[in-house]
Amino acid sequence: MNRRRRWTRGYPPLILLLIALVVVVAVLPSALNLPQSNPTTVLEYAPVPPQDKEQPPVQGNVSTLGLGSSATLSLGAASPPPAPPVVNGNAFRPVQKRCVGSPPRQTEDPSSPPCVPYFQGDNFGSTYYGVNRHEITVLVMFDVGNYGLSTGATETTPPTGSYVDIDKPRLPNCPPGEAMPTNPNQCDHMLVRILKGFSHYFNDRFQTYGRHVHYWAFFTGAASEAERRSDAASNWAYLHPFATIDEAVFNGFNQEYDTAMAEQGGLTFSSSRGSLPNEFYRKNAPRSWGFFPDVEHWSSLYASYLCKKVAPYPVRRFGMPSGSGSPNGSKRRFGIWHTNDPGQPGLILFYELVKDKLHACGVDPVSEATYSKSGFAIDNSDTGTDAAQGVAKF
Repeated sequence: MNRRRRWTRGYPPLILLLIALVVVVAVLPSALNLPQSNPTTVLEYAPVPPQDKEQPPVQGNVSTLGLGSSATLSLGAASPPPAPPVVNGNAFRPVQKRCVGSPPRQTEDPSSPPCVPYFQGDNFGSTYYGVNRHEITVLVMFDVGNYGLSTGATETTPPTGSYVDIDKPRLPNCPPGEAMPTNPNQCDHMLVRILKGFSHYFNDRFQTYGRHVHYWAFFTGAASEAERRSDAASNWAYLHPFATIDEAVFNGFNQEYDTAMAEQGGLTFSSSRGSLPNEFYRKNAPRSWGFFPDVEHWSSLYASYLCKKVAPYPVRRFGMPSGSGSPNGSKRRFGIWHTNDPGQPGLILFYELVKDKLHACGVDPVSEATYSKSGFAIDNSDTGTDAAQGVAKF
């Protein structure tokens, strides 16, 4: 009886424990088997980030059970990308452009845009006139003539209508003091040397996404509306340039060249001849560009300065020494010296607008004089007569 009583008291709990273990093994999921996820656990297979970056993706209540990860366990897995090339002993991308400063910039100018030293990918090939997968064609237009710092040391340009490939190897300097046009296949004129240096600088610094900017120089003696348009037709037929940088300053009618190029689809950039009317830029938009504002804005800035900062105040610094004697203390008197050159319609319009704006604020010039040439450089065709007569009149 005692032995039976001990068995009934000691073994039934053990049997119940064994039965419970059998139930657990049979019913609950095994760590070796992936559980069936609840319908709300889609995000664990399609990891779309939530709209609210502060909230983690929604997961099922048992979605983390039995899950594992592997670098190779996938169907049709793509091959790993090749290692980047080693440059200067460092496993970084090769430097294609020269950056300066920290953070890296395109030039030493503190306001220069950020530098993009490396590009690899599809640049979409031929995207516009003068643009293909490998290069961008840019034409720079110069006046023919003699250039230099002193008499006898000037260099004569190639003849009018000449094209010079700036990518060609450096040639000797053109000899100074010669009156006849130089041969661009035998020597480099100083303007060509400057442009070759600029080409190297630009392509070294600025990211053009796999394309080399290929500069060409063109020398012209055009001095009429018809000749400027003829130049544009010739340039377009010869190069189809993406853009033209207009550096011709002596003979005027540049706006006719710009308009003709815009009609073909080419871009023009200029900062050498001053402003043109707003109508010109609107007509040729978005293909004509300039450093200066249009004439209407430029004339407003100029006239407002005279009307607000100069005209209201009396003469103060006349004479030697400054400020001694008459007319110090009296009202200021104004004269206008302006061009009548038909090749510079922008400057003529500038004069007309400024005169009207000055009159509106009570400033009426007591004298006016004109000059016939308006190049933004030394004009050796001017004998000085216009200047002498203007000063005498004033």
